[in-house]
Amino acid sequence: MTPMPLATIVMPLRRQQDAWLRQAVTSAVLQTVPTAVLVVTSEATPASNRAVLRELAAEHPLLRVIQRSTGEGFADAINLGFRTAYTDRVGLLLTDDWLSPHAVELCLPHDADIVCTGRIAYAADGKQTLWSRVVDQRRFDAIPTLEGKASAIGHFLLFRRAAVLAVGGVDRAIGLTGADDYDLPWTLLEHNATVRLVAEPLYHYRDHDGERLTLRTQQEQVRDLRRILAKHKVAGDETERLVAAKARWYGVPCHVAIDDPDWSLRPENIGRVRPAAIVPSQAGGVVLHGAGEDLAQLLAESGSPVVAAESLTAQPAATSRRGSWKLRLEDGRILKGRQLESASRGSTLERLSSLLADLPFANVLARRGDAVLEEWVPGPSLDAVAMTPDLAESIGLILGRVARAGAGSTLIGHRMRKADSLLKKLEGGFDELHAAGVMTADIRERLLKRARANVPDVLEAGLVHLDFKPQNLILTPAGPLVIDNELVDHGPLDMDLARTWYLWPMTAASQSQFLRGYGQMRSTRSFLLHEAFWAIHTLGCAAAYLHRHGLSHAVVLKSLDRLAAGELPRTWVGG
Repeated sequence: MTPMPLATIVMPLRRQQDAWLRQAVTSAVLQTVPTAVLVVTSEATPASNRAVLRELAAEHPLLRVIQRSTGEGFADAINLGFRTAYTDRVGLLLTDDWLSPHAVELCLPHDADIVCTGRIAYAADGKQTLWSRVVDQRRFDAIPTLEGKASAIGHFLLFRRAAVLAVGGVDRAIGLTGADDYDLPWTLLEHNATVRLVAEPLYHYRDHDGERLTLRTQQEQVRDLRRILAKHKVAGDETERLVAAKARWYGVPCHVAIDDPDWSLRPENIGRVRPAAIVPSQAGGVVLHGAGEDLAQLLAESGSPVVAAESLTAQPAATSRRGSWKLRLEDGRILKGRQLESASRGSTLERLSSLLADLPFANVLARRGDAVLEEWVPGPSLDAVAMTPDLAESIGLILGRVARAGAGSTLIGHRMRKADSLLKKLEGGFDELHAAGVMTADIRERLLKRARANVPDVLEAGLVHLDFKPQNLILTPAGPLVIDNELVDHGPLDMDLARTWYLWPMTAASQSQFLRGYGQMRSTRSFLLHEAFWAIHTLGCAAAYLHRHGLSHAVVLKSLDRLAAGELPRTWVGG
C-alpha cells in the first residue's frame, strides 16, 4: 500500500540533462518520510527527459508527471504544482540540483509558513564542493527589513500551501529571476508569514555553466529585479543600490562572481582568477578586496580600524573563497583575518571549540559566517627550520594530544567507522592516474590488491586537524603552536597520523621520535598493523591530488612503484 505523503515537492522542468534530472527526482522520491513529487513539464521537454520520468514513475508510486499548458512559463509551472498538490506543505526543487535524503523530515516539524535550509554548492560534476552556506535563525530575526529577510531566504524552500495560494502563488508578471526564491518570500512576509531556518545544508546546488535561470543575460535579470523592487515600492536610491549589489551574480556561475567581483566591468576576464588585493580607502584605513561581508563585519566590530594589511594568499584557487590577511589595527593589535572556504567550517569550529581549549592552538578571537579573526602568532613556521628528532617528538606529541582530545566526547559522533569510503577514494584516485597514462594497469591492480588485503576492519575516529602540515606549525619560545584551527574536524585518526608520517620530510631518526611522541598520547598499534594500507592510501591520494593540480608527483609515483613491489616506505619517505 502506498503511504500517505506528508509533503509534496514541486519540480518545474523545461529541459535538463538526463543524468541531472534523474539525480534530482530520485533525491525527492527517496526522502526519509513519504513525499509526493510533482514534475511539471512543458511542450519543450525533450523525449529523453520524458523517458527518464516514465522509468522513475514506474518505480515510485508517489511520483507524478503533469504538463503545463502551451505558452505558460516558470511561474505557471510552480503554481500548477501548488494547485495540484494535496498536502499542507509544498517544497520546491530545481532539476539540476538535489536534496539530502532527510531534507523534508527535518523541515516538517517547524510550524512556519516558510522553512528554508542551508545549501552546499558543487561544480558541474556534482562531486567537487565549492562552498557551503549555513543559515542562522538569530541572525535572520535581527535583519531589520523585509527585503533583507527575503534576500536571506533560499532553497531548500518548504512552504505552507495555503499561505502561497492566498497571495496568488508565484507572480508570473515578474519574469524568471527571483520569482520563486525572492519575490514570493517577500510577498509572503508582507502578509505576516512566519519563517524558520534549518541550519544544516540540505539543498545541493549545482553551480554550472549550462542552461539555468541565473545564467540568462545580466540585462534580462536586472529587468526582472527592477520589476520586483517596483512591486514592493522600493525607493529609487535603494533600488539602484540593490541592483548594483545583486547584478554581479547575474550571467555567470556563482563561483566566477565570487572569484572576480568585477567581472561585469571587465567581461574579457570572465573566468580568470585575480589575487586578493589590498588598497587604501579614501575614508582612511584599508579595504580588503576579495574578503566577504562577514570578515568586513568582524573587522568593523573589532573597535579599531585596520591601518595596514598584508595578503597571505598569493593566488586563491579558482573555485575557492578562501583567503587570509595579516592585519594591524589602529590600537596596535595584530590579527589574522581569514575568509574560509565555507560557513560550515566556522560552524564546526564553534561546535568543537570546547575540545580545543587545552591544545597548543592559536586562539580564534571572533567568528561570523565564513570568516574568523585569529590571534597573530609571530615566529618561523616549521617548514623554515631543520626538523630535529627532538622537535619531531614534540610534533608527534601535539598530534597525539589532538587525537586524544575528542576521545569519549559526544561532539565527535560515532567512534568507529568502516573503511569502505577510503578504499573508494583510493580507487578513484588510481583511476584518474591510470586514465592520464601515469600509472600502469598492473601497478594499479597490485597496489589495490595489497591495500585491500591490509585494510583495517574499522577505523577509530576522533578529533583531527585536516591541514596538519609544517606551514601550519609556528615555533614559539614556548614550543610549537598550531594555527588555522578552524580546519579541526572529526575523522579517522590513523589517516591523520599517516598523512604526517608519510608526507612530511623527516629522517628515519625523526620519524622514530615522532611516533614515540604520538605514542605517549594514543596507541600506534593499529596504525603499524595496517601500515601497508595507510602507506598506499596516503601516497595514492597524494599522487592523484598533485596530478590533478598540475604539481610535481614523480617522487610519490616512484614510492608507489616500490609499494607495489612489496616494500614498506618508512626508510625512504621524504627522499
